[in-house]
Amino acid sequence: MTEGALQVLSLDELRGVIGHELSHVKNRDTLTTAIAATVAGVLAYVAHWGFLLGGGRNREGNPL
Repeated sequence: MTEGALQVLSLDELRGVIGHELSHVKNRDTLTTAIAATVAGVLAYVAHWGFLLGGGRNREGNPL
């Protein structure tokens, strides 16, 4: 929590923000986002690896 939020928000607003963020944790939204980002990163890495091994634009070569 930042000091700015503590200074700007009332106690009720702060409770609402904390409750909202905790609901993301409870509903596993954060876990789902982390897994999706990890899968996307792995796919991008594999695609980049295949591009490098395949010689760039050479479509005739086998990247594996």
